[in-house]
Amino acid sequence: MSAPRPKVKASATRITVNLLDARTRAILEREAKAAGVSLSRAAERALARGLRTAVVDPEDWLLALERKLADHMRLTARDLAIGQELTIGLARALYRRLPSEPLDLASGQAEAAEIEVQKLLDDAAGHLIRGRDATSAHAVEEG
Repeated sequence: MSAPRPKVKASATRITVNLLDARTRAILEREAKAAGVSLSRAAERALARGLRTAVVDPEDWLLALERKLADHMRLTARDLAIGQELTIGLARALYRRLPSEPLDLASGQAEAAEIEVQKLLDDAAGHLIRGRDATSAHAVEEG
């Protein structure tokens, strides 16, 4: 029979961390003061919290990346749909307002054209603010 193994105490491992960010140092000092512990102990606790929540498994990392990509794709699709709606609304308003005869710029029609452009921009902005349903109903009333 062998003799029982003596218990080995965990020895403290000493590391040096150089904090270059003054904000991080201030947060760490505030945490140490609030907890009533040394700066070293507060740093140890912060490291432990960070390591507990760190993504260690490569599958978890890949899953997180896939989620971020899916979110990005969803937001991009939404942004493109908004852009498409604005373009279609702008084209619709433009074709509704096109003059049937060429403009005579000398007779004050340039100012009238500028007013029409401003109305066109207002219609496009209204389309964005009200949404598609309200604008579709508005187009049915005018048409």
